[in-house]
Amino acid sequence: MIIIFTDRNNELIRKPVESLQVIERDSETPAPLNEMGAQTLTAVDSIAIPLRIESGTTQYFFQRTLNGTQNRDAINFSYTVGEEYINRACGFKAIYTNLSAEQEAETPPEQWIRVVNVRNPSVTSNQDIHVEIRH
Repeated sequence: MIIIFTDRNNELIRKPVESLQVIERDSETPAPLNEMGAQTLTAVDSIAIPLRIESGTTQYFFQRTLNGTQNRDAINFSYTVGEEYINRACGFKAIYTNLSAEQEAETPPEQWIRVVNVRNPSVTSNQDIHVEIRH
């Protein structure tokens, strides 16, 4: 799934996150966020993260560090998992449809993520933008 980060007041302007880690719920190990396996990215305006195949949900914490202060927001992704036949040599690939995203509320509200918007509810390609996070 491809996620882009945009300005909270104008979704047409990409806004990099200073220092970002993405951690799956029930894990303390950050997910690799690029082809080099980096677990922390700086000044990043887009990432690709995997969705779980065995269930219809994946829950991530998006942790931003700004001026030495960490802020962790949770987003729950729900979807339907399917398969698409590629060819005899490759077999099948997973596809995800009906993607939705819900940000968990915090008490007191200290979220750095302002809006989560699903732009494309079908995750069938790693070339399309699927989710926009405004901050």
